[in-house]
Amino acid sequence: MKIILVGHPGSQKIVPITKHLIKKYLPNGYEVIFLSYDGEIGGWSLFCRKYLETLEDEGVIFGLDDYLISEPICSGLAFNKDWNCHKLCACPDDGWQTEWTCTTQWSVWERDVLIDILRKTSTPWDFEINGTKLFNDRGYNCYGFKDPAIQYADESSLSNRHPGKINVRGLCDEDIQEVLKYYDEDDLIIGMPEGEVEKWKKS
Repeated sequence: MKIILVGHPGSQKIVPITKHLIKKYLPNGYEVIFLSYDGEIGGWSLFCRKYLETLEDEGVIFGLDDYLISEPICSGLAFNKDWNCHKLCACPDDGWQTEWTCTTQWSVWERDVLIDILRKTSTPWDFEINGTKLFNDRGYNCYGFKDPAIQYADESSLSNRHPGKINVRGLCDEDIQEVLKYYDEDDLIIGMPEGEVEKWKKS
């Protein structure tokens, strides 16, 4: 199955880190594709949709490129024809989901359904907010589990909340050493809240 991770010019610095963690924690057999969108933010959905339309896969894994995996990925990333979307992040309960059924966090998607939602949305935030409403109104179904298939911090590793900083919450010391190949120690933070943030400290 293809894993399609979408970024932008500002996220390309972390792509080597993301690749390293995927190679370390992801089982073999997946084709990982990194896309970088450098246009106006309102064209993000169109960019993603046009790429997906070039594929023939029935199911794909789709998300942003700045979620840093922190543990081995369990099995269960396969496409299930009974689910239009399978969220791989942690969900409130096991079972059918109705909240944030469209998310930029890693999810297994029926490709045609994902294209349908992208056709009616514009930005990543519009995809999540209005895309969720559209997904639910169309009667699509989304499944998820309390125990996620993929472990990573709920916040993305990069954000305009703290420009130039990288969130390393949940990463082990060995993986933080990989991050330090690309970032200075002062750039490492714990979490991605608005306002003041905890700085990473060497243990």
